[in-house]
Amino acid sequence: MYKLRIFTRGCPLRMDIEVPKTAKRRMMARANQPSVDDNLDVVRSTMNKEERYSHVIALAIYLCRFSPFLNHVPQGMNEKEGKFRLVWDGTTKLLEDDIVMNDITSTDGEPDITFGETKMKALSYLWNTRISYPTDDIKMAYADIAACFRIPKIVPELTGAFGFMIPPMGLYFLATAMVFGSLVSAACWEPMRRAIEVMTTVYFASFPGDTSKHNDL
Repeated sequence: MYKLRIFTRGCPLRMDIEVPKTAKRRMMARANQPSVDDNLDVVRSTMNKEERYSHVIALAIYLCRFSPFLNHVPQGMNEKEGKFRLVWDGTTKLLEDDIVMNDITSTDGEPDITFGETKMKALSYLWNTRISYPTDDIKMAYADIAACFRIPKIVPELTGAFGFMIPPMGLYFLATAMVFGSLVSAACWEPMRRAIEVMTTVYFASFPGDTSKHNDL
């Protein structure tokens, strides 16, 4: 069952690839997106935090060149509202024969993503609540889980396939937790998301917290 596999073995379910040496070295020569070099201080801080949380394992950068089990996936820095996020770019092709991870990562056997139905369900619930209570205040809350895509772990044998190097730091990073940008990241998060959805419904009515502090929002 996929839930047991994601919780105990890791992600993705299936991957069997061979990347030619020329294709691998081409990606290594490109290194990362310019946004990484332009924000090195943020990148260093980010990678220190990622290693502290055991989301990556840092190795000497030269190992990527010599090991047949280590791959390099270009990274980018995405800025939104003053916040930076390291993005694992498994999609961008510059040449037609580039081999990128999202093209060779299978989605077979991964959980269906049902989150797309959630927004409409929430809006319908809100609409019906307003009809039932036309003059009352309606308080809404949502769960924002930090780095949720990092919770599912990568199968140990594939940490190098999802790995990447940061040349200015002189380091190569094994990706031990799922990455922001993989084709299967959302699917691997589904078991946790569904569990949270069910638990929220079950325990909401018995939540003992004081909501008065939110009255001015």
